[in-house]
Amino acid sequence: MTLDFASVTEDATEAALHQIVSQTFPGLGPDWKTWSGRIGRENLRVIRRGEQILGGLAFYKLGQWFGGQTLPMAGIAGVAVAPEYRAAGIAAELMAAVLRDLYKQRIPISTLYASTQRLYRKVGYEHGGTAYVHRLPLDAIGRRVSVLPMHRVTADTRTPFEHLAEVRARATNGNLQRSNGMWERLFFFRDKMSYAYLIGDQENPQGSLVYYHGELNDHGYFDLHVRDMVAVTPQAAETLWSFFYGHRSMSDSVFWCGPANDPLLGLPGEAPFRVDDPHRWMLRIVDVVQALCLRGYPVGIEGELHLEIEDSVIPQNNGRFLLRVAHGQATVEPGGRGELHCGIGGLACLFSGITPANQLGMLGLLEGPETSIQLACGLFAGPEPWMSDMF
Repeated sequence: MTLDFASVTEDATEAALHQIVSQTFPGLGPDWKTWSGRIGRENLRVIRRGEQILGGLAFYKLGQWFGGQTLPMAGIAGVAVAPEYRAAGIAAELMAAVLRDLYKQRIPISTLYASTQRLYRKVGYEHGGTAYVHRLPLDAIGRRVSVLPMHRVTADTRTPFEHLAEVRARATNGNLQRSNGMWERLFFFRDKMSYAYLIGDQENPQGSLVYYHGELNDHGYFDLHVRDMVAVTPQAAETLWSFFYGHRSMSDSVFWCGPANDPLLGLPGEAPFRVDDPHRWMLRIVDVVQALCLRGYPVGIEGELHLEIEDSVIPQNNGRFLLRVAHGQATVEPGGRGELHCGIGGLACLFSGITPANQLGMLGLLEGPETSIQLACGLFAGPEPWMSDMF
């Protein structure tokens, strides 16, 4: 009997998916209503054989920033197959089906955090960027002057947080344009009491902070866990570190998620930080033409890349494409000479900027003449791709 891929439209189907996801990710069981509500039933999918639900997944409809532009993106979450049906290729079939579904919806890219890389590489995902959890002892910050006021606000004061997140996102790669559900997840994380602040003038803030207190240790101390922080001026950055340093009588360390080479680490007096939990997220180019057209490119670098792409899942991505870039924008049309050859996974690495074209060549993920490789290095150059959100 063949496998069928379907949306979730009935309560009984959602209940079956809930059971499988809960068995795979026990922590999601009690939080299913909140988790699935933030995603939306319309973004739940199942794979079945006849009437039997074998597995399923969900995807957040988000945006993701590359080259100063935001692209529609599907953030895959909760990929689960019932234990009795595993090791039979069902997860790969499920992922291939959802990618074809996303292509029909004209969503050009997809991102996920992988529990196993082999599965997702099989369907065209590759490393796209990082999410590094840094830890810094508060004593290492050193005494600082708080140069701007900090205003505690409630979660319904979301507009300035959105504006600051966009300012940061335009200056880097990989940050999310959050959905309503992802903003809720930021402010209301599990059962934690979160604290939200704007830095500077409330009407025109220069920074923001959302954090919660960790559990008390045996000595009565707690750590500070940052959900997100943004500083778009030096004054806001100084104020953030001063705020954290002021907690040192009761707190040991501050944890936050940032790029591997976080610029904020240049400000503390000492730097005994450590990467407490390194993550790499994976990226998939779902629609080659759309993705290359919607991404931004460095102003001042122009040229043509004659690409030849291989994609075993989405046939429309196979073949030759001519990428023309000028004034920070691109056009793509079928054809060209096919000088720069790569699989869809190699294209994801190139697209995000995590691995430049010359290094992709060394890994066997891209090949072509040196002139094309050097041009690709320039066209896809940019800040390190990263995000502070996990899903």
